[in-house]
Amino acid sequence: MIEIFKLSAASPELAICARWRVDAFGVLNVSADEEERSLQALAADDARQVALAARVDGALAGTCLMVTSEIAPVHQ
Repeated sequence: MIEIFKLSAASPELAICARWRVDAFGVLNVSADEEERSLQALAADDARQVALAARVDGALAGTCLMVTSEIAPVHQ
């Protein structure tokens, strides 16, 4: 079963998502703790952006960040 849900600033899944992002995007040049704080701020701003996550059979499987600006070098 696939479940899509919105992350909040207090979501425990943010720590895992932060580690995934640091591992995947070396150009971030931040620690997992710094990235988690960044994701907490993003998730708290639900007026202009949203952080989504997916679980497959209860296990965290992925994330999607819909943001107002992006880190250009990461996605070129």
